[in-house]
Amino acid sequence: MSSETIENPKESKEERITHINSQNDYICSLNASWIAVAHGLCAYSAFFSALIVGCWLHYHKIVQNASYGYPDEWFPSVSAAIGDRYPERSLFQVLIALTAGPRFLLVFFNFIILHQQSSVASYVLLATGITRTFTCGGWVYITSTDDHDWHDIFMIAYIILTVPWTILVSVLSPKGSKVKKGRSLTAITFFSTLIPLVYFFIQHKVHVVAGAYSRYAYFEWALIILDVAFDSWSFMDFSQIEIQLSGSRVELKKTKTTPQIIQQKSEKDEIASLEDFSFWEFSVNTINSFMFWTTITSLMVCVWYFPLWNMGISGYEASIAITFVAPLLTALPPLKCLFIKFPCVARILTVLLGLGAYKVEDPEKRLLTITAGTGFATIGFAAECGALSNSPKKFTSLWISLLLGLLATSVFKFMCHSNNPFWPIMHKENGGYNEYAIFVGLAAAFFTRRSKSVPEVITRKGGSLLLASLGLGSYLFCIQAFLSDSSTMVYWTWEGYPIRGPLPLTGGLPHFAAFALGLIFSIKFHPNVVSKPVFFLTGAIGAFILYNSKGWIGYGGSLMFTYYLASLAPLVGQSVAGYNISVLFSLSFFFCIIISLASVWIVAYAFVPGGYLLRERTDIVLGISVALLLLNSVNYTLRRNSSNITRLEVRGSQLLSSTTKILTILTALSVTSFINRYPTAPFKPFHESSQSFTAGIWCVHFGLDNDMWSSETRMRDLLRDAEVDIIGLLETDTERLIGGNRDFTQKIADDWECTSITDSAPTNILGAPRFCLNFPSLTLRIICFLPQ
Repeated sequence: MSSETIENPKESKEERITHINSQNDYICSLNASWIAVAHGLCAYSAFFSALIVGCWLHYHKIVQNASYGYPDEWFPSVSAAIGDRYPERSLFQVLIALTAGPRFLLVFFNFIILHQQSSVASYVLLATGITRTFTCGGWVYITSTDDHDWHDIFMIAYIILTVPWTILVSVLSPKGSKVKKGRSLTAITFFSTLIPLVYFFIQHKVHVVAGAYSRYAYFEWALIILDVAFDSWSFMDFSQIEIQLSGSRVELKKTKTTPQIIQQKSEKDEIASLEDFSFWEFSVNTINSFMFWTTITSLMVCVWYFPLWNMGISGYEASIAITFVAPLLTALPPLKCLFIKFPCVARILTVLLGLGAYKVEDPEKRLLTITAGTGFATIGFAAECGALSNSPKKFTSLWISLLLGLLATSVFKFMCHSNNPFWPIMHKENGGYNEYAIFVGLAAAFFTRRSKSVPEVITRKGGSLLLASLGLGSYLFCIQAFLSDSSTMVYWTWEGYPIRGPLPLTGGLPHFAAFALGLIFSIKFHPNVVSKPVFFLTGAIGAFILYNSKGWIGYGGSLMFTYYLASLAPLVGQSVAGYNISVLFSLSFFFCIIISLASVWIVAYAFVPGGYLLRERTDIVLGISVALLLLNSVNYTLRRNSSNITRLEVRGSQLLSSTTKILTILTALSVTSFINRYPTAPFKPFHESSQSFTAGIWCVHFGLDNDMWSSETRMRDLLRDAEVDIIGLLETDTERLIGGNRDFTQKIADDWECTSITDSAPTNILGAPRFCLNFPSLTLRIICFLPQ
């Protein structure tokens, strides 16, 4: 053995440590802040995964208590969610066991950082932290079902030990530091929450008040959130500590490298990643947009239920104001900072409240839940636009994903007979797939993270906030009114018998193709091309042909208009980039609602104030909305000229590839659905041999039943059981915003194996009836000429 490997017995301990450190003799290094991250992630995952799985599998059972059950109680307590049922109990216990390692390390490192000489406080802190961790294990692994007394003993001991733990950690934190203020505020909120917690527990236990235990559960879950959040503040303290695993017997061989080349490549890749979204990030943005549009469109459908059943203004119509009121919250610096730094917050709340509202059975409460979800949807999109306004390529990518999300909702509606299966008017019994959408939406929301942006490459000048808001508002209206369903503009070109144009089924694929080609065009060609007057003229001509012509000619105009709207997205985005997001989106959604209300006034009942002004004047609303689209090009041009920019590159290198991949998936879904839905056998009446038929007429209140559920499935079953051959359905004019741009008779026709037609286009008559019939063209001709 060489002398270099023999340890010098005279060498001091400090010299040996210095010798090791000087050679960088350590295997790996880890920043201690990851301990706090692991602790928070495991703890939150344990509790909320148990809550989600429990509500999904055993909702009615876990909200049940000794006094009341659903619907008097509607929210589970912590103990019921984590300890009463399999598999959520096992899932929770596995995840909370993973929290133990980071928990003990967190206590130990807090002791090291907060230790003060000649003070016993830090030792008390260490003992309290360790004991408190063991008591936590007591009430976690001994559930109230196993042994109620011991569960309560450990729970009470845990809460008592929380007092010295929070006080000592807060007091020992550095004076005037951000972490001390954060811990103190969290601790005060934690102990303040105990007051209503105890109050509602007494209401439940002593006074036996219905619903008190659910309200108690709200505050119990709040304590869990605050408890974990308090310990998560250690992230800031621990960031000062680097943990190194050392060892003198481990050798790491060095290979020959070319540092300069690698460095240049890594810098280039880093810049590219900052400028553009990866396919994974782009897919997440598209799913988020899908949830955005699903929530936004569902609000209009559910709002329409109330004036319909009240036969007058109900007051619930005011809920649509949430679309332009919610963005104003981003004017508050703390909230703006929250939603920009943590975009997943708004996205998660959009999914839970917007799509999860189907779990609320009462129509009024369901509408209010959807309204809250819609508010967070608009906030989430506005915040992401604000965060990415300095990254032109990512900003453009966000707007492309917005349109892709809308196209995806239209494809899913095509697959599900013109109904969005994820709307809160759907559930399992009438063809809804709400749980799957919530799962996918939450997964995408959790993966939504703040994008690293490059420094601003351009100072934007010129233009007008008012022009930008008017243009964006009109654009939001047009894409929602005309592109959210493939059969909307098919019915605009309908003229009755004989059929000279497409049907909803045959018109779907060309609509999707025009939509997809418009998106590809917007990526391949710079917004400078789209901003030219001749391009706007193309869209305006398409809209004019759509309104003024019928059959295939009118449908050709609709394809031109669809192509134009889809290709306009990047230009609209660049036209509004850089403005104050609070004012911009508040004004834009306000103008969007104004135009939307004008479109409702077209079919206004007599009780609607001022309804006669726009009654059956589709031309005015269409003309105004199309004319306002020109303002996007005007404002874009003004800003480009004032900023002295001839060509700012706004298209990322991966954008076309990512868009094409998603379009391929959507195309495959739409073609497969078309093949499955296309009828293969001629329609026949129930009693063909007797040469007789059964006919009827039915006012179906726009396909919504008394409890605000989509009713076409129950209608289909009734008509099939009654063997009705011809049925005229009144109040079926749902191919408008207030109807969700849906044709629920497609479901009846496809499942009943008959044909569904409308008496006239929605541009020609108010509330045109629809017919479902099992007869060939001769009967179709007779029916179509029946007096209205």
